Amino acid sequence: MLDADSHPANDLPQLCYRRWRAETCYFSLMSRFLDGPVLRSRSVPGLEQEIFALLTVY
Repeated sequence: MLDADSHPANDLPQLCYRRWRAETCYFSLMSRFLDGPVLRSRSVPGLEQEIFALLTVY
């Protein structure tokens, strides 16, 4: 991040905000899996669909 051409200072606040949102979403998902019910799907397509649905909600 020392190169000002590839990482302009104007972009850093937006990138920090996007990272914060991603970490918040990740924490919410992990707390749901650790404290709540586990995934119910018994197949790979079902797992993909269930995870996609959870990500859509969060």
